[in-house]
Amino acid sequence: MKRKCILIFMIVLAMGMTACSSESKENAVSVETDSHRKRIRKKPQIQKLNGVLNILIISLIGAFAGHAIYVCLDYRTHPGLYAMQSAPWYTGILYYGIYTIAPLIIAIIIKLILWRKLKQQK
Repeated sequence: MKRKCILIFMIVLAMGMTACSSESKENAVSVETDSHRKRIRKKPQIQKLNGVLNILIISLIGAFAGHAIYVCLDYRTHPGLYAMQSAPWYTGILYYGIYTIAPLIIAIIIKLILWRKLKQQK
């Protein structure tokens, strides 16, 4: 069961990385060296930070989704363990959601600020 959750998390993480890396090559510059040509990309710092924030946001969402799926499946498999607790079975999901939403909101606010700066530059 835990392997499936880890696999789902890895798939979400890979999808986020591929979504962030599919950028246009308009900033690419060709440089000739001795025997071959190299492509060097010039990328402003704001775009790099934007890509890192994309990966962070998708990773946080994927980690929360994976944890929630794991707890739900674990509750279906072992309902007796959760019946012994005084709190409802979904309390762990709520705490994890609270701890995930704080950095997610901060990352989204920074991303909106960067988006406005990029929009002003163009």
